[in-house]
Amino acid sequence: MNYFELYEMPVSFLIDEMVLKKKFFELSKQFHPDFSSNLSADKKEMALEMSTLNTNAYNTLKDFDKRMKYVLELRNILVEDEKYNLPQSFLMEMMELNEMDLAEKKNQTQQFESEVHLPIKDILTQPTLENLTENDWQKVKEFYFKKKYLKRIISNFEN
Repeated sequence: MNYFELYEMPVSFLIDEMVLKKKFFELSKQFHPDFSSNLSADKKEMALEMSTLNTNAYNTLKDFDKRMKYVLELRNILVEDEKYNLPQSFLMEMMELNEMDLAEKKNQTQQFESEVHLPIKDILTQPTLENLTENDWQKVKEFYFKKKYLKRIISNFEN
């Protein structure tokens, strides 16, 4: 069972966060270990597993970046520890960004984030992902890695 199935939601980059939260609390009540003290050992174990699954699902789906990664993994488009080759032009822009002073970096980083997001905005806002082409999925994958790269740069100059 994947996280979207657990929450009875369609696999999508966009989710209704109120529905997510409501379903999380509903399942938390149902499977919380405190409420399973009168159950058999097997049922207690199952309740604990479901409680853990519920928590992991909620933490993944509530965060856009984690959710995007999860969807890409569900579709076997993203492989664990994959080394993705970003376009040379993007890497050159990131090198230039690293050479800027702090104030310039912050301003430029926001601009890059917008530029990276713009080409796939339509893909990310689709309520269902059934009609995405292989090319669309590759664009999302590249977006994921570009965004991850930008986040690493941002964290480096914020520290």
